[in-house]
Amino acid sequence: PQDISSVQKGDFKPDSKIGVSFAETDKHPVIEVPLGKPATVQGVSVPRTTPTGNVQQFQVTFLDSDKKAINQQPINSSSSPKGDNKPPTVTSSQIPTNKLVSFVVITIQNTTDNQSPKGVVLDIKACTEATAGKTGVSGASAGTTGVSGSTSASGSTTVGASG
Repeated sequence: PQDISSVQKGDFKPDSKIGVSFAETDKHPVIEVPLGKPATVQGVSVPRTTPTGNVQQFQVTFLDSDKKAINQQPINSSSSPKGDNKPPTVTSSQIPTNKLVSFVVITIQNTTDNQSPKGVVLDIKACTEATAGKTGVSGASAGTTGVSGSTSASGSTTVGASG
């Protein structure tokens, strides 16, 4: 598999103006997002905020630090037909909370125009566990992790999270 350029990796970020577009032959790419630190995932969406954004529905599988699936079946996102302003989303009520997630694996199911996914940006809401250090500080708030990424020609994608 061939990795995309580091310049393109940032195009998965939710504030990207262009997103990542896949080859015509890659209609159902798999995007793997490592979270950096194991976290509780609260939501996953693929906003169509880029000019070419066309993702209508996706599936998501959550993996633990050993890359074992946390959810037995992939979770289907909501469907967002063309003209719908709400992005396809997996909400917190659909996400298992019994284990911390280390990887989020997103498979694009279909697009609004039956073409390969275009202008793909990812919005993953995740909270890492806040832990108190020896200084006795408590009440640290968990933050939201932004996502940046990379893709490879084999139809699977690896994305690095920063935050």
